[in-house]
Parts: sequence; structure tokens; C-alpha cells
Amino acid sequence: MTGMILFIAGCGRSPDHQSPIDDATILTVTFAGDLGLGLAVQSYPWIEKNGYHAAFANVRPVIKDTDFFIPNLESPITDPETPSIFPKRRPRQPPEVATALQDEGVTIVGLANNHQMDFGKPGLDSTLKYLHAAGIKTFGAGENLAQATEPLILEKNGYKVAVVAGCRPRKWQLLATDELAGVAPLERKPWSKAIKKAKKKADFVVALPHWGECNKSKISDEEKKYAQITVDAGADLVIGHHPHIPQTMEIIRGVPVLYSIGNFIFHGIRQIELEKGPRNLRFDYSWVTKVEWTRRGLKSITIIPFFNNNLKTDFTPRPAEPKNARWLYERLLPEGYWEQTGNRAVIRFL
Repeated sequence: MTGMILFIAGCGRSPDHQSPIDDATILTVTFAGDLGLGLAVQSYPWIEKNGYHAAFANVRPVIKDTDFFIPNLESPITDPETPSIFPKRRPRQPPEVATALQDEGVTIVGLANNHQMDFGKPGLDSTLKYLHAAGIKTFGAGENLAQATEPLILEKNGYKVAVVAGCRPRKWQLLATDELAGVAPLERKPWSKAIKKAKKKADFVVALPHWGECNKSKISDEEKKYAQITVDAGADLVIGHHPHIPQTMEIIRGVPVLYSIGNFIFHGIRQIELEKGPRNLRFDYSWVTKVEWTRRGLKSITIIPFFNNNLKTDFTPRPAEPKNARWLYERLLPEGYWEQTGNRAVIRFL
């Protein structure tokens, strides 16, 4: 995997920057949701026995079968002595996680989420140190607003895709400002500016908003508002996360908007607590989305579903059964836009 990568909060296509690439050439980028290893105390014995690599047993093919793979790293990577800025316990990931990600072929992670600053600037500095030492590129957070929103460009064969990431304000998180380190804010002005900046540097822009409400299947009014803002700014594709479950997809003025693809590998406390009570089927599942382009534009989106109920999968996501995957597709995808092959749904645009 070579070339540059452009990540910022928002995405779109720039007709003025078409690259000379044959129609038959396909660029693929695969996006995954929240990634957090060993976050919940319930996962500690399993991690101690099996190690971090075991959690990747069933997802390795989706990491390797693409030009670029991009998950959202939901929690910071810090040393045990790094203090949280909050009175209650906040999950962290140890430095060994960066090495595990490197070993598994993860070369890029997004950081624009509501937990990345749980340990303040020292936690962010630690996260960046360990990830960069492992050769993993980052976007969506930085020393200041300019760094946090700086587009990172993915390039292959002279063709460029820009990816942008931003997080909605939360009372417990630290957003980047002109003077302060933090995550890229999902606010109208900086978000739109980041998207427009990306469009000037790439053929396509993909927006990764961290938004919505945790464990809520209903799309919030705020999500709808910012989906429109994102499209208005010029994004070509919107793929969200934060709710921890897959939500609906809709088309806004020709732009696909997947409001949430759920978790990737996520050993979270809340997810385990929810598993103790009555559950809706979608809480047990998540989507990985493989996106393909040709020179003429977006070719297809393939949804790859995983069953990730931690107590039933032993903290190791596994491919969803086709019948359960279809149950989700029929409720969350636009009618007439998709076809199912095995457990996957393919949405074609060309």
C-alpha cells in the first residue's frame, strides 16, 4: 500500500480534478466502525489468555482484501500511569494494541471520536506516539484545529480519494481549536471548510462523521441536519459511526448516507451490559463497508455483516448468517437499491 491519504471530516468529488485512470481500474477503500480492544474488565481474562491478535481471526480477510482499510480507533492508547481527566474510570488501550494493529495490517485509523481525549492531551500524544511508531497513519485529531482537520489523501495509480472525519461536541470531550489540541469538530463551519478543502485536492471525498446517539436505532434530528450540511458541502459518500449499531441508509441528492455502520472489534463496557437484557437483533451486528470506484465515479458499496455480541462470540466477531443479514438489510437499506450475495449486500451505482 503506497501513496498519500487524505482524511478530513466530510467527503465529496471534485470534477475539476479528474485523474487519467482507465475505467477498468478499481480503487477500493474499506471502512469499519469502532475499534477498541480489551476495554471492558470482562474482557481482561480473555485477552490475557488469547492475546489481542485472536480477536482478528474472522476479520482478517476484509482488512487484506482492499487497497486501504480504515477503522475508527475509539479509545486512546496510553501507558497505565497516564491519568484520566474524568473522575470515573475511562477505558484505555495499552501500547501493545498498536503493535497488534500493525501485525494485522491496519495502516490507518481515524481518531475523531468522543473518547479520544479521555486522557487529555497527554493521552492524545501517547496515542499518536505509539501509532506512528507502528507505521500507522492517523487523522481526525491533532495539536490544533488545523492539524485535526487537515485532509489526508489516499492515492493509487494517480487517483485520489479524500477522507474526512469529525465528531459532534460532547460535554466530556475536547474539541480542537486554533490553540488547543483535540479531535476534529463536527460543526458547520470547520466541517464544511474541511470538505471543501478536500475537494480541491482529490477526485472523491468520503465523510466519516462520529454522531448520533448510542444504541439508538432511530436517526436523530441532529444526524439528519448534519447529513444535509455534509452533502451541501460537497461530500460524495457519508459513512457514520458512534451509535454502536447499524442504522438506516438513505440517498440525499444522489449521495449515499450510511448513518451508522456500528462497531468493528469493540470490547466495550456498554455493549456487554446491554447483552444482559432484552435485545433487538441489530444490537448484535455491525457492518464493514467496502467501497469501489472507477474513473467515472462510485461503482459500488458492499456491506459485509458481522455478528459481534461479545458474550456469544468470545470477543471475536464472526460473519453474520445470511438470513440474519437479510433481516437487517430489509429494514435498513433503501428498497430496490441492493442485492444480496451470500451474507453480503451490494449496492451498485455504475
